Amino acid sequence: MHKIQVIGGIAHAVATQVVSCTGTAKTLSDLGVTVTIGDKTSPLGNFSKAIYALVTVEQADIRYGYGTGVSSGTGVGHKLAIDDAVALQGESEVKYARFMTASPSQSGNLQVSVMF
Repeated sequence: MHKIQVIGGIAHAVATQVVSCTGTAKTLSDLGVTVTIGDKTSPLGNFSKAIYALVTVEQADIRYGYGTGVSSGTGVGHKLAIDDAVALQGESEVKYARFMTASPSQSGNLQVSVMF
């Protein structure tokens, strides 16, 4: 679903998706979330990267963090329970945050809204 949201008089595209999260740490892009829109090679300059993401846990506790250290086995990564949410601000946070279920044997869903 794509919407247009007006913030401070400037229109921003907003995409909301539900993605499945497993016991393997993955970035939002790896999970199938749209984090870029447009054509990078276009001379029109219509390419954009996500600048904000709101991630809500819908099923099974998860862990999130940055880099390769996120792991359920070691307890590394911030734990979020069902109905908890985290806001990622800036291109780097949206690009590099990694998510996985807190228990490797479970899978869960994340509701992700991304703003460009």
